[in-house]
Amino acid sequence: MITALPAHWVDPAGKLILLRLAAQAAVAARLEEQMRQMRADGLDASKEAKVLAARHTLAAKSIADLLGQLRATPKSRTVPRAAGPRVLQGAPELRPWEIKSGGKAEAQTEAN
Repeated sequence: MITALPAHWVDPAGKLILLRLAAQAAVAARLEEQMRQMRADGLDASKEAKVLAARHTLAAKSIADLLGQLRATPKSRTVPRAAGPRVLQGAPELRPWEIKSGGKAEAQTEAN
């Protein structure tokens, strides 16, 4: 699937992350199957089931982290609501190129 994309869409680091993501997804799926089987067998309260659940939690956290690194989650593509007002409040009056350009813009910065 990745090889069908243009070369600039996924860099080598992104490919490594995708490889790790696929591995973790396979591990999580296998653990889920084992937990379902234990539940069907009435062993979902056993120590082994708790160990499987903990391992599954780690795999799920790893998957979420890798998806975040790839910016593949809705959270990584949107700005939190609380950030909007904070960004507007802290936004400088001058743009970066105006501050560095010297002259009038630089004098305004020094006056503040």
